[in-house]
Amino acid sequence: MTDIGLMGGMFDPVHLGHLAIANASLALLKIDRLDLLPCGQPVHGKSLSASAQARGDMLSLAIAGVPGLAIDDRECRSREPSYTCLTLKAIRAERPGARLYYILGQDAFNQFHTWYQWQDILDLVHVVVAARPGYQPELESSVRQALDERGVAHADELKLALAGNILVAELALHDISSSQVRAEIASGRTVGKLVPAPVARYIEEHALYQQETEH
Repeated sequence: MTDIGLMGGMFDPVHLGHLAIANASLALLKIDRLDLLPCGQPVHGKSLSASAQARGDMLSLAIAGVPGLAIDDRECRSREPSYTCLTLKAIRAERPGARLYYILGQDAFNQFHTWYQWQDILDLVHVVVAARPGYQPELESSVRQALDERGVAHADELKLALAGNILVAELALHDISSSQVRAEIASGRTVGKLVPAPVARYIEEHALYQQETEH
């Protein structure tokens, strides 16, 4: 049985918080592989500051030598809007017999009801919510019902099926956001404590995020 973790994001830029979630998820779920899925064409009115090439380069630098982490850049190679559900349908079609785990943060889960065909996502993967200790979900009623029906208390319970469950996992998370990183750079401050050192050098060498935009 193949167990694959999947973690989407804009990674604009990738930071130490992303890596902390990815590594904690590898350990929690007892899986050998987690694919990072950088967003290509954002929906929900969001925009990107760095190009797909730059974000991919920074991701590659960030995970170099880190066991278990890989990049799936299919959304960046597509000209279509990056709907998570459609991406997961494609991955499920390629790996019909795999256990798939989709990791997202607690803020994203609070907005899960706004995602395109979010109900279908629950039948394609196990949803794993990376939450801070004491997190109390603020969910729309239909998502709350789904959590009540599909929620499990322990990661080991996810091994009983290929998909379909929700685990809210309390993890030690870094209080870092990509918007914070961009704002620090735009203000002329260093970000060596927020992003991996090779990523900080890449940002400086390519003069990225010199002017912060709201997204």
